Amino acid sequence: QIKNLKDKEKAICEKYTFCTGEDNEKPAFLYLPALLQNDDFSNPFKLSSRKFPVDFPFIKNETVNIVIELPSNYEVKQLPKSAMSYMQDKSLIFRYSCKQIGNKLSIICSTRLLKTMFIPSEYEGLKNMFDMIVKKKSEQIVLKLKK
Repeated sequence: QIKNLKDKEKAICEKYTFCTGEDNEKPAFLYLPALLQNDDFSNPFKLSSRKFPVDFPFIKNETVNIVIELPSNYEVKQLPKSAMSYMQDKSLIFRYSCKQIGNKLSIICSTRLLKTMFIPSEYEGLKNMFDMIVKKKSEQIVLKLKK
């Protein structure tokens, strides 16, 4: 279910419901992607070096807030660790937080791209940042069935 898709003044709200099968067939562990993204996010920077600048079409400030209500019969076994990383000139900043608050998980992922042009000498740092972002965004939450 998606809310506020057409209202640019409000945050887009998506609601997912997960089913694990019959009530008597509860799996011992549930593996959930922390960031429920529909796209297959990968690092666009594949080359080992670059001779021309990287030019992004616009600056970006994206924050994703996710709240997951835990099933009453499961407990958290493993959460992704919080992280913050940035390029030396702070032109690209990445923040990631995942924590349990009562029976809910709160995940906040923020990416800020503050300039649009990166010169060839900045390419390696840009590529490394995107490698780290891709890895962090692909981490999973592990839930364990309570005994």
